[in-house]
Amino acid sequence: MSEIILSRIQRCHQCGREVRRRPLDYEENPFCTVCLAERIDQASPSDGVLWRVKGHYVIAQASRKHHSSAREHH
Repeated sequence: MSEIILSRIQRCHQCGREVRRRPLDYEENPFCTVCLAERIDQASPSDGVLWRVKGHYVIAQASRKHHSSAREHH
């Protein structure tokens, strides 16, 4: 008797590479680590990110130039 194996190929939502992880993990994060730098560049404000230290953490925030222009538009 023939067996049919049904498998679902999970692909990164950004670059389309195959992502091999458990389905629940993929559902929570459908991206691969290969295109991480590219995704970070696309998500970052064009005028840069300022980093500030708060306790043991480093927190990213948009540059002040970005905030002031956002206020002007509203």
